[in-house]
Amino acid sequence: MTHFTAYNPFTVLIKFNAVFNLTVLYLDTHTIVQCNRINHSAYRKTLPLIWSKPRFDKGLVGDALSVFHRFLDTLPLVRIATIQNIETLDLSVIEESLYDHVRPDFWLLLVRYIPNLKTLCLRGASFLSCDTFQGLEQYWKWPGVETLDISYCDHMNQAILMQLADALPALRSIVLDGLKCQISRGVDALSDRCDKLETISLKSCPTLSDNCLVSLAKFRKHHLRSLDLSGCRQITNKGLMLTAKYNIKLHTLLLA
Repeated sequence: MTHFTAYNPFTVLIKFNAVFNLTVLYLDTHTIVQCNRINHSAYRKTLPLIWSKPRFDKGLVGDALSVFHRFLDTLPLVRIATIQNIETLDLSVIEESLYDHVRPDFWLLLVRYIPNLKTLCLRGASFLSCDTFQGLEQYWKWPGVETLDISYCDHMNQAILMQLADALPALRSIVLDGLKCQISRGVDALSDRCDKLETISLKSCPTLSDNCLVSLAKFRKHHLRSLDLSGCRQITNKGLMLTAKYNIKLHTLLLA
């Protein structure tokens, strides 16, 4: 007498989920995209991984700028539940050419369609300037952004820094390395309005002086834990004494 084992799809699904959860952490982005097409269960599990950190550096249809523009065109068409998975954007790989430029409304689209963004990297972004913020509401907010890197941005100025301080109340870490503009008022605004600020990197800022450290000392609402002043030659003992006296939770201070 032959016995037939009943096929139970739920048992198979449970086993698949268990194995997939163990292996997905070791898969590269291309493999995860392929796994996204296996079945509905794999689709649901890989979707947040694919969308949490969109990549623009390796596009099959063009350079990083072209891929970024396709991404911007897609944002209004994607489901809200899918866009809410986006937490990290790295735009440092995007470079403009003589004839191809970043769309002037890119910031407006990012703010409007990506409300859950937590990390934004604009390191060396030459396309970031005062014109970027034209057309935005006067009091636009990005309440979820916790980490911002705007180091080595050629067109950065104090007005932009002050606007960012108003718009990013949850900011915990900011990188301002290599900014050649005057940043004292910008640092003053960040210290005053970003109560959760813990890490500031001001490496190789030629205009950085003791006034900026006074700002970090007098606004004691934040809990500064890490400060990088490497290569800032205008800092004196007076500024360092203020830093040591008032930033009592400071764990890391870099001066090399």
